[in-house]
Amino acid sequence: EPPHRGRCARASKQEAMDGAPSSLEVTSYDRWFDSTWGAYAFGVERRALGRVLGDLSGTRVLDAGCGTGRFTRALEEAGARVIGLDVDPAMARFCAGRTRGQVVVGDVRRLPFWAGCFDVSVAVTLLEFVDDPQRAVAELMRATRPRGRVVLALLNPASLWGMASARRRRRGPWASSHMLAASRVAAWCRPYGTVRRHGALFAPRAFPGIGRLGPALERLGRRFPRRGAFQLRVVEKR
Repeated sequence: EPPHRGRCARASKQEAMDGAPSSLEVTSYDRWFDSTWGAYAFGVERRALGRVLGDLSGTRVLDAGCGTGRFTRALEEAGARVIGLDVDPAMARFCAGRTRGQVVVGDVRRLPFWAGCFDVSVAVTLLEFVDDPQRAVAELMRATRPRGRVVLALLNPASLWGMASARRRRRGPWASSHMLAASRVAAWCRPYGTVRRHGALFAPRAFPGIGRLGPALERLGRRFPRRGAFQLRVVEKR
């Protein structure tokens, strides 16, 4: 079996679970996905990822910044063999309890994987919380095989959601985030291959009837992808 199809991680699932505890309230964070807005946003984002990723059956996928494993599990359900990675041991431990594959504690700026190890690498709203996001992009590209795919999901402060949440993003975990212009991230990606743009999540927040009206809003919003709160940059590597 070629090296990039073999065992990628230099750490095991058990090593991830043995990490030092984090001060982050992981369970509280995970419960957000069960709120009205959290469930709606996650559903929209999951479907958007599914559209750009296509058939994942049998592929090896890296979920960088896996958090509590919501997207990791979704990627597994789509047929991928997924390795999750998170810098926070408590997040990695939670993810390991939700998913079937390996979960590794590690830094996206220094990925503990061989070059060309993955068919697809995904990073959902991770770059906003990394000190050197350009280096993180370079590492994700290194870990992805030639003619593989890298998908970077960014939050858009110029979207309806971004404007509605501006004050809230000044406190809590958001206080340490740095919103990135999607065009800037695309410029970092172009040396590695062809970059495509997709946008999703056009509602500003939860509102009465969002479950019924939201899908129509999403269909309308696809005509204006730059206004989506969930910005995807899809890189087809050379």
